[in-house]
Amino acid sequence: MKKPRPLTRRERHILALLYPDKSLAVGLSICAELYARKLITIDRFRRRYVLTEAGRAALSQQELTL
Repeated sequence: MKKPRPLTRRERHILALLYPDKSLAVGLSICAELYARKLITIDRFRRRYVLTEAGRAALSQQELTL
């Protein structure tokens, strides 16, 4: 299995904004990449991005390596 690439500074910033229970409006271009990597998902009812468990794990892993 291929090791996932590390998060960029912008991606880390977006994930930190979503942590722990925040949301961001759908339509941000940086979020499209995070959505494709399944680190965030779209809340269907509010049409906003929210953090997934994989996103929480990626963010905590990044903080450990900094």
